Amino acid sequence: MPSLDVAQTTLPDVRQMSDFRLQRRRPIEQSLLYAVSSWPQSLRDPQSSEQIQRQNLQLPARGDEQARQWAADLRRRYAKPDALVEAMLGYFSDQPFHYTLKPMPLGNDSIDEFLFASRRGFCAHYAGAMTFVLRAAGIPARVVAGYQGGELNPDGQYLTVRQFDAHAWVEYWQPGVGWRSVDPTAAVAPQRIEQGLEQALAADEAFLQDSPLSALRYRNVPWLNTLRLSWDNLNYGWQRWVLGYQGQQQLQILGRWFSGFQAPVFVAGIVLSLGLIALWLFKPWQRESDSQLRVFGAFERLLARHGLRRMPGEGADAFCRRAVLFFPQHAEAITAFIREFQAQRYAGRLASASRLREALRALRRRLPWRVSAVRDRHS
Repeated sequence: MPSLDVAQTTLPDVRQMSDFRLQRRRPIEQSLLYAVSSWPQSLRDPQSSEQIQRQNLQLPARGDEQARQWAADLRRRYAKPDALVEAMLGYFSDQPFHYTLKPMPLGNDSIDEFLFASRRGFCAHYAGAMTFVLRAAGIPARVVAGYQGGELNPDGQYLTVRQFDAHAWVEYWQPGVGWRSVDPTAAVAPQRIEQGLEQALAADEAFLQDSPLSALRYRNVPWLNTLRLSWDNLNYGWQRWVLGYQGQQQLQILGRWFSGFQAPVFVAGIVLSLGLIALWLFKPWQRESDSQLRVFGAFERLLARHGLRRMPGEGADAFCRRAVLFFPQHAEAITAFIREFQAQRYAGRLASASRLREALRALRRRLPWRVSAVRDRHS
């Protein structure tokens, strides 16, 4: 669950993992509103266990020998982890590295090829390479995947973080200090960190190349961008105030609105009003037979659109006989509908508007989709 380190939340089914991530015990399959408290200046695991250290020192048994040799050389020259990290950042800054979303494919020794040959990649390449070298130098390190940046909505004063804001950086461990964060991408493409991916790659044709219908592709068109931001703000308001509207929130807001008035009484009035509206909409007092008549009315309108109108005072059986003569090719479907209607209406069969609607749909499917110019017949 997205949060700033180190975070806590009051949700009962969320736990903090050993790497300080918040994780829900069951998958999140719909919009979720939650509040967190964060302490970004906290020391993170200054006395890490040997198991955690070993886990973050693991490397493949062989491969990328040039990177391993470089790590050994750095370790000899820099005794302190901070100094070694600074040396690596200097290497990324001094050498001709390039930030791109479309790097060339790498072979089996991908770390060696990236560090000393291609020097082209995105955040995961830089974070992965630095983590490999730090581990090879005996410093526990891990790649952290999260989000960086976002778009500030000027109307709603909130930050929208999208999937393309995903980012990767590095955490390395020091005794007595704990886990420290470092972002090697900042040494290569500081604009990616300071401005976000959207601004950093605004001129890159690869950005949003696979999303031709994305509204963000037209963010330079003022009126379209204003419309997009307004829609985002409306959706945000719906998520926050409707889908995420908690009972305690309701009482607090009503208490502010109606200071000196008993908010629970007002809430009860709202509930009563909603109940009356629901009764008016669903009309549970109406009998099923009323539904039968509404379906029969739809049957009349369907035939009228195809040129056959029911005469005043004409019974259902007589109207059916005329309909069969008028639409002989659909006699079976018309007869099936009328028999079902009469059985429910007059023969005591259990009322079921759904069966009537199904018979009507069967007839509608058989009648021509386009109504041709037919003359209105009453006889």
